Amino acid sequence: MKLLKTNFYSPNEVPFLLLNLQECYEHVDKFIAYEFNYTKSGLKKDFVDLSKQWHLFEPYEDKFEYHKINLDDDSVYIRDDFGICERIQKTINEPYSRNYFTKLVSLDDEDYVFSVDADEVVYSEAYDAICQLIDEKDSPVILRMYFFWRKINFLTNKDWRSPCACKFKHLKDKTQMCYFGET
Repeated sequence: MKLLKTNFYSPNEVPFLLLNLQECYEHVDKFIAYEFNYTKSGLKKDFVDLSKQWHLFEPYEDKFEYHKINLDDDSVYIRDDFGICERIQKTINEPYSRNYFTKLVSLDDEDYVFSVDADEVVYSEAYDAICQLIDEKDSPVILRMYFFWRKINFLTNKDWRSPCACKFKHLKDKTQMCYFGET
């Protein structure tokens, strides 16, 4: 299986979810998008709730899964009415949110996982080359890419190294820390 997964927080990210879905549709078996009712900094938020715009996603629902995750009673995620410090955000909430998808889908060791934020779009022509590189290196790869920032028509020129792809065997029993491998 080939899986693209992302978690998102803002209504501004909905167009990027759709772009990702359109680009990946012919190359993945499943695209999972999920949102929490808390930001990564631990602040309570309302769900974006894609069901209000489901008509946009309906043509792709054979491969698209959407989950609203309520963290009110979660024992791991750190929440605070005033927000949490960056250290806790980066060491607890961020890895937890990036790896939450493992609670939503069952994967085998040889399944491919493409992990991006909603505004990080992997173009359709790149999927096969990424899988080939993962197979050749037998390791995760960093997906160096530019990303859209705050609005759909502002593509940054910042070299971004957070998105990654790997086989599940490279990721299971670990938190997503794809700061290794090659692009």
